[in-house]
Amino acid sequence: MINSIFLGDSIQRAEEIFNGVWPRVLAIVAAVVVLVCLMIVLAAVVIRIVANIRIFTKAGERWWKALIPGYNMYVMADIVYGRKFAWVFVFGLVEQLSPFYTAITAYNMGLAFGRGVVFCLLSVFFPTVTRLILAFGKDEYKKPVWGDK
Repeated sequence: MINSIFLGDSIQRAEEIFNGVWPRVLAIVAAVVVLVCLMIVLAAVVIRIVANIRIFTKAGERWWKALIPGYNMYVMADIVYGRKFAWVFVFGLVEQLSPFYTAITAYNMGLAFGRGVVFCLLSVFFPTVTRLILAFGKDEYKKPVWGDK
């Protein structure tokens, strides 16, 4: 009885807030945030695909090979490591090894295009940015790091 006397107004006010406009406003804000995040992710994927297409064509591969999931990893390993060592792309498919494979491949991609150690180290931490630099810069594909193409 005492609680209803002291908390009656605040409980009634809370019911008005939660049954009123605020849940709808929060739902709209959440939906907008989710859509913006999805658009950013989609833009990053498109940028990465375009960069891969340019890198593949610079290395003498067909552009459409960048569009096929899994196969594009094999072709990238072929570009970076050579045909003899292209099987290392399997490490990228294993979830626990994938971050290490991605970092090592980004580093070696810089070497395959004739870039220096500083650029290659930047490739480990900013692979999308450095991939765009390799794709749209004046860099030419030199040769695979470990084998012959």
